[in-house]
Amino acid sequence: MIVAELPENYPLEEAKIDCNVLTGLFPVIRGVTFTTRTSKDETFHIHSRCINCVPGLGEDYVTGSAHCMIAPYWFKKIGIEADGELKAVQVSARRGSMTLGWKKEEMRCLIRSTAVTFASGTVTLPE
Repeated sequence: MIVAELPENYPLEEAKIDCNVLTGLFPVIRGVTFTTRTSKDETFHIHSRCINCVPGLGEDYVTGSAHCMIAPYWFKKIGIEADGELKAVQVSARRGSMTLGWKKEEMRCLIRSTAVTFASGTVTLPE
């Protein structure tokens, strides 16, 4: 995964990203996370978008793993204390927001958000 930090207040939501161009990076690079500081947004500290380089996958709507990766960076850059909270929004077509916590001593990121169940079932594994 590559992280690309864009200039502060970059209009990431409006950016036209050609996912097909990024598939040329696969298998060396599995995805690109674009992120920007949003000082004009009173609700969120950062905006992001996550693009899969795996052919056929395209843009991920809301990506917890990418935010766990960028959270420590933004906590340090913005100057949020380790036990503070970082408000993030992934500005994809479906859009999803989350509150991130960074437990520096434990090297652990906590994510708090809401989710919608779109499928459920049972998996049976062979014995």
